[in-house]
Amino acid sequence: MPKPILRFRDGKFKILCFSDTHYNGNGASAETNPKDKDWARRPHYLPDLQGWIGGAADAVQPDLVVFCGDNVHYVSDPEAQAKAIRELLQPIADRGLPFAAVTGNHDAQQREGLSREAFMKVFAEADTSLTLTHPEGTEIGEIAGHSTYTVPIYASGTEEAAEGTVPAFNLWFFDNNNYGGEPDGSGTASDTRILWYKSLAADYAEKNGGKPIPAASFFHCPPDETYQLMRKIKGFRSFSALGHGDFDRKQWWTLDKSNPTVEGLLMEPVCCDGMKGLFRAFVEAGDMKLAMFGHDHGNTFSGVTERIRLMYCGDASMRLDGQRKQASVLTIDENTADITRERIYYFNDVAGALPECLSWTAYISNEGLQYTLRGNPLLTLRELTTATLSLLWKKAPRSVWGWMFPAKFGQ
Repeated sequence: MPKPILRFRDGKFKILCFSDTHYNGNGASAETNPKDKDWARRPHYLPDLQGWIGGAADAVQPDLVVFCGDNVHYVSDPEAQAKAIRELLQPIADRGLPFAAVTGNHDAQQREGLSREAFMKVFAEADTSLTLTHPEGTEIGEIAGHSTYTVPIYASGTEEAAEGTVPAFNLWFFDNNNYGGEPDGSGTASDTRILWYKSLAADYAEKNGGKPIPAASFFHCPPDETYQLMRKIKGFRSFSALGHGDFDRKQWWTLDKSNPTVEGLLMEPVCCDGMKGLFRAFVEAGDMKLAMFGHDHGNTFSGVTERIRLMYCGDASMRLDGQRKQASVLTIDENTADITRERIYYFNDVAGALPECLSWTAYISNEGLQYTLRGNPLLTLRELTTATLSLLWKKAPRSVWGWMFPAKFGQ
């Protein structure tokens, strides 16, 4: 069956983006996954997840759905991994929507499970999938990683994408690698990926009369340049976080509101872990309008640096981790090539009240609180405050800032 061809509709193109779904297949055991022992066996976990993804798709009616990495996690058996991927994608397949996916640092992380290539082949098998395990025109292994590829969007009214037709817009997808599972490690864009991108972007520009074709990109870990949207501060304050990776872990950062393009929330450290060189390649090619990523579950901020908007997608998982469950909606304007975040959808916007398994009572009494406490005590302090308020006033669990200041931060 031929794969879908993407086109603008009446001058617009809409993308629904999920990141960090971390679906565990609903079959993981407490013995093999001690961190997830409370939520791994929830009987209504899968219906909640599928209701959330399907509900968002129904509300948005997107032209494309993107999964931005860390899609399936804590599943070791190859058959169970493949089953979990198909369950994750079922709401999209049922609606016949085109979709594309990239890997994150946790996808195919389990050594006993599917190889990274086999993992992505399951994403690629669906009739409406545009996912590729390697770029068209290359051999497997020629370009590092197994989810690096490009998908063109053609102009409105284009009935067929004849060979040689120049796209109106390009979508680029980059494999992020997992923890130590590839020679480049987590969060790096190897030279082969960068050279492939620069070469192909130049080819597109040449076919377009020397003018770069506007584009957006999707990968999992944020690039180092995300720190250009922040500024250093002395000591902790609201909406601040410590540095990470190549950035001083004792230095506090907050969003740089002197940059008028910066919006959204900084709720936890920006863990770049690399993607080194990729952003610089974007700047040199001159085609990239936006780069979207996930990885740091609490962050939703975005901003423009060097004419490129860097944007967090938001955490879409059903994990008991104290974060709001959210998905981003992007709209591309065919005439201007501008790409903007139309809105963020939350679970309770499209799928009803949050399930009991994600209540703050469950969060405090189960493993979720202990797990978060080990990772980020300050984040946990914020979540404990939220939990207390939620229990006292019996409100739906959400960020304390969204609950206390709904006009500014909530829905």
